[in-house]
This record gives sequence, C-alpha cells and structure tokens, in this order.
Amino acid sequence: MTQEQTAKTRYTAAEKWTLTAVVLASSLMVADMMIVAVGLPAIAEDLTDASLSRMQWIVVAYSLAFGALIQPAGALSDRLGSKRMFMVGIAAFTAASVACGVAPSMMALIGFRAVQGIAASVMFANAMPLMARCFDGERRTMAIAIWSGAVGISAVLSPVIGGLLVDAFSWRSMFLINLPLGVLTVLVAVRYLPADHDRERDPNPFDLVGAGLLAGALLALNYGVTRAQEDGWTHGTVVALLGASVVLLALFTLRELKCAAPVLDLRLLTHRTFLGISLTAVINRFITGGAVVYFMLYLQQGHGYTPLQTGFLLFPLGASAMVGSIAAGKLQGRYPAGGVLAVGGVLIAVASVLFVWQVTALHDPPWLIPGTIIWGMGNALVNTPLMNVATTSVPINQVGMATGLLNSFFPIGASVGTVALGTVFTGVLAGPHASLLDGLGAATGRIYIFVCGMALVGAVVAWALVRTEE
Repeated sequence: MTQEQTAKTRYTAAEKWTLTAVVLASSLMVADMMIVAVGLPAIAEDLTDASLSRMQWIVVAYSLAFGALIQPAGALSDRLGSKRMFMVGIAAFTAASVACGVAPSMMALIGFRAVQGIAASVMFANAMPLMARCFDGERRTMAIAIWSGAVGISAVLSPVIGGLLVDAFSWRSMFLINLPLGVLTVLVAVRYLPADHDRERDPNPFDLVGAGLLAGALLALNYGVTRAQEDGWTHGTVVALLGASVVLLALFTLRELKCAAPVLDLRLLTHRTFLGISLTAVINRFITGGAVVYFMLYLQQGHGYTPLQTGFLLFPLGASAMVGSIAAGKLQGRYPAGGVLAVGGVLIAVASVLFVWQVTALHDPPWLIPGTIIWGMGNALVNTPLMNVATTSVPINQVGMATGLLNSFFPIGASVGTVALGTVFTGVLAGPHASLLDGLGAATGRIYIFVCGMALVGAVVAWALVRTEE
C-alpha cells in the first residue's frame, strides 16, 4: 500500500470513536439476542410464575419485536437523522436492560424483553447509515469489516460470558451488565457522532400506514414460522399467521406503489445488485442461523457439552470470523464484491463437507475446530460485503431504508432455516439408531449436506447478480 493510500484509509480520532460507539452498540444487541438462552434455567428457578411457554417467550419477544420494526426504523432514520435515532435506541435499550435485570416476574421480563427488541431495532437500523455518512470508499469498506468482525465475535463469546455471569452472580447480571456499557456508548455518541445534517424537509408525511402494514406482516411471518417449529406448518394458528402475513404484504405492496413517500421504495428490488445481495442474505441466514441450533444440540445432547464448553469450542470460529472480516474488507478493494461473496459461499460449503464427515464418523468435538475456522472465514466473506454493497448501491438518503430491509431478512431467513432444517433433523433422528449419539450425528450430517448445497446456490446467485459498478 502506498503512502497516499495509507493516508486515505487512516481514521481521525473522532472517526475511531464513532466506529467504537457503533461496534459497541451493535455487539450489545447481538449479545442480548444470544446470551439469554444460557440463563433460562436460572430464570425458571428464580421466578415463581415461570413455565416452559413463558421461558420461550423471553427469547421470542425480543426477536419478534426486532424483526418487525427494523426496516421501518431504518426508513425513519432517513428522515429524522441517524445520530438522533441511534441515541434514542441505545438509551432505550439500556433502560430496558435495567428493567429486565430487576424484573419481579416472568410476565414483566417478557414485556421488558419486547421493549428491548424495539430499542435494538432502532439502534441497529442506524448503524449502517452512520457508517455511510462518516466513511467513504475504502475507509467505509474497512470500517464495515471491523464492525462485522466485532459483531461476529460478540455472537460467539456471548454464551461464554453469559455462563460466567450466571455462575458468578445471577441471571440478572446478564442484563445489568448493559448499564455501564450502554452509558459509555451514549457518552461516546454524544461527544463524537457527527451531527445530523440539516436536510430539506420532505413535504410528504412519513408513511405510517405503510410502516404499520410492513411491521404487521413481518411480525405475523416471523411468529408464524416460530410457531411452526413446534406445531407444524398445517396447524391452524400457523396457517392463520402466515395467511395474515401474505394479506398484509399484498396491502403493503399496493400502498407503496401509490404512496408519494413510501416507507420502502420497491424499486430497490428491481436493482440487480440489491436483489442479489437480498437473496444472498436470505440464503446465508437460512443456513447459518438455521443450522447452528442443531450443531449445538449435537454437542450438548450428544457429547454432554455445557453451554460454556460449547462457547470455548467455538471461539476459533469467532477469531477466524474477525480475520475473515478484515480480509473481506481488503479483498473488496481489489476484486468484485460478487466474487468475494461467492468465495465465502464456497468456503461455507467446504466447511459443511468437513462437518458431515466429522459428525457421522463421531469424532471427538475438538476435531470440528478446523471446520469451524473455515466456516467463520467463509461467513465473514459473505456478511461483510453485504452491508458494504447495500450502502454503496443506493443513494445516501435511502441507506437506512435499504439496510433496514436487508437486516429484516436476517431473522426471517434464520427462522425459516430453523424450521426447514428441523424437519430434516427430526426425520433422520426418528429412524433406528444404535445410540442417541449415532442418531444425532446422522441427523446433523444430513443437515449439513443440505447446507452445502444451499451455500453453493448462494455463491452462484452472488456471482451472477452482484455487480458493484451499477
């Protein structure tokens, strides 16, 4: 790299603090999505009104609220300003975390978790618009790479940190730890985030009707898929929820086509590159978010691993994801984004083949580590370019709208992937096996055969559709 290139990619102190605030807030959001599962048994023992269904809602309430509102929140940031929205989100998230930490009952905890999910959607939806405003060119690419790697490590380490907090203190500490971190993020944001520029006031009012229809459709779709995991696709409630989501999406489409200032400009999906990254995002979350559930089951039920042991085993995945994110940032400056995405998909497919071999041969879990390293690297080469292309393939005043839509695909893809792969998993597990470990290995192996094929499909989609020069 020449001195001129180095100067172009060097960050000022204010930019470094801006990146720190965005990374810290995003990591908190991801951690609170992953960490709670570790503390569920302790919560059930402590709160007298606990039940299995209510325990599930501690997780579901957060994810449903987040998935339903992240796109409208992103669109609103294009009007109100990303700094203002980001600060409201992190302040509300911190307050809701404290409320969760002192919740006197299970029902109160579920309610506060829903508020946490709403605040997380506002906070996370403004991460990419802030990055798009603060950085440009290769500096933006590398900033997003750092952000992506840090968020990936947060997801991997969350179960470990959660286990340590529950063991050392109580389940309440998983939420109360957000107070000092949230306050620190607010202080950094107030001091260093660039002020929202005065923008020309849009004479058209914000599309509240469209936002409500889209939020309702995403809520019904996510909850319908979540219920399908337990009740099956033909259950009356599941059919009603999925039917409602279709109707609401149809009404939303009609509304947006006629609206002068739509909450989602549907013309984005006619853009070849944006359509390509949207399909790639759905496929990636389908295979990564869906398969991880059964990978954990294999380790914990088949080999008796605790969540803490599982977290330590997956630490190399987080480390490789960080390295992969930085590599993705550098590769995007030299090669087309579609090619980087395709290579990432191929690496995920290679890791899947290794997983199939390992789990069906029933090797000791440490033998899975080479596959997790390749998986982390491949997943980073997919996730990092997605957000960078999303911020560069649309006008700056639509970044919130575009990245909000892309982020809303993640929970949907993960939910559908969990259900679809779960059908494969339970079907194989129900067959005759010499032991539970044999059955879990066979079922997990079958899942990763399917994942391998989907990863290759995603690689082809990215290579064919994503063209950053558009």
